[in-house]
Amino acid sequence: MPVKPPFQGAVLVETHAHTAEISPCSHLPARRLARLAAENGYGALVVTDHNLSGRTRTAGQCAAFARGYELARRAGEKLGLTVLPGMELRFETHGCNDFLVFLPDPALYALRGLPAMDPRAFKRLADERGMLVYQAHPFRPGLSAEPPEALHGVEVYNGNPRHESRNALARAYAREHGLAMLSGSDVHQEGDAGRGGIWAPKEALASPGAFVEYLRATPRPEMLTTDDDA
Repeated sequence: MPVKPPFQGAVLVETHAHTAEISPCSHLPARRLARLAAENGYGALVVTDHNLSGRTRTAGQCAAFARGYELARRAGEKLGLTVLPGMELRFETHGCNDFLVFLPDPALYALRGLPAMDPRAFKRLADERGMLVYQAHPFRPGLSAEPPEALHGVEVYNGNPRHESRNALARAYAREHGLAMLSGSDVHQEGDAGRGGIWAPKEALASPGAFVEYLRATPRPEMLTTDDDA
């Protein structure tokens, strides 16, 4: 973990993390996830639970899906950790490709049936509602990079130690197509935290909307990575 932030007032933000309450692949309840983020030097955490086929078809399901974020947010308040809303969205028509979505307002968790959309149609919806969409780890074996017109950006560094994310390829793709860049730890269990993230000024964390606007205005933020494959 860097001892010194890259600029005065910089706050480290975890952009990719999952709660056990919502993401079946996670072993970290929201409260523990928030504490791990704080213990590893993060000042903010984006909860990006998996939004998969059939999970948000009804209003009740959407409310249940937001629970991981809400639990982490309440835990974060006690720890001095800002918790922001997001999701990792997978479209029914596009195999196992995943997309990190950053929400300017947690009320957008009420949007139903997003996995049934096409990536390009979702990008149009994201533009209308002020959301940002980055493809997560697009060059893992079995996955493929989506066309740039379906994206705002790419996760060019994924710190999950159990996957071959081939981050260098993701970075090259983002550069080739002028896409925004992002780094995240992809936290699922103990030992995952502290492997990725971005630095943002404190004022960018005043609200979910402020964070999304910072990402929009800063396509290449200062990033934390933990190896040379970035």
